[in-house]
Amino acid sequence: FDIAMVGNIAAVDTYKAWGVENVHWWPLGYRVEDYDSTLTESKILSCQRDESVVLLCERVEKYRKARVDAYVKSFPHGRYYGRGWPAGFLPESERIPLLQRSKIGVNIHNSTGPINVRTFCLPANGVMQICDNRDSLSKIYRLDEEVVGFDCIEEAIELTRYYLENEDERRSIAARGWRRATTDYNEVACFRRLTDAVESFLGDVNSSLLYSVCANDF
Repeated sequence: FDIAMVGNIAAVDTYKAWGVENVHWWPLGYRVEDYDSTLTESKILSCQRDESVVLLCERVEKYRKARVDAYVKSFPHGRYYGRGWPAGFLPESERIPLLQRSKIGVNIHNSTGPINVRTFCLPANGVMQICDNRDSLSKIYRLDEEVVGFDCIEEAIELTRYYLENEDERRSIAARGWRRATTDYNEVACFRRLTDAVESFLGDVNSSLLYSVCANDF
């Protein structure tokens, strides 16, 4: 292929090692139905949230199950939904309202990453994200300013306890994460990464026409 657009930022160097010359990170981002556009930075900094912890993911695969189970023991009153959870699936109509009532969203992958939609959807809803794959996460957000990273589940538990007790710090990180997500990882911004990569490959001759066609699609 002329261009490889890779969703997993942790895999970009692997593609390069395979000899792929034109490889670019293409974040999944979040879509318009994944957040409430009326949320503002001032609301994140001032409004009260009544849910401490939220996690919406499957709890079946062995690698993740062991870690999420350890996490839940420390925060049994969190809100956990998805395949394999006792509460089952959360109705779609309740997803965004729950996120915008939640203080902390823990993000636990089944692979290297970060790659899932939660990486972008959590901060877009004003949730302070605590996410694994810390090294690669630092290429997407500013650590401890826009998001908090961890390497092991015990660290995630301690970080969650800390930020639940330190409300002002949590709100500040959530607000900066929201600002970054809504600026760089919305649907249009993510698609623009594709058009920019193609324009760069094709050169200036065809770039203006290509961008015009893609922009009209939006």
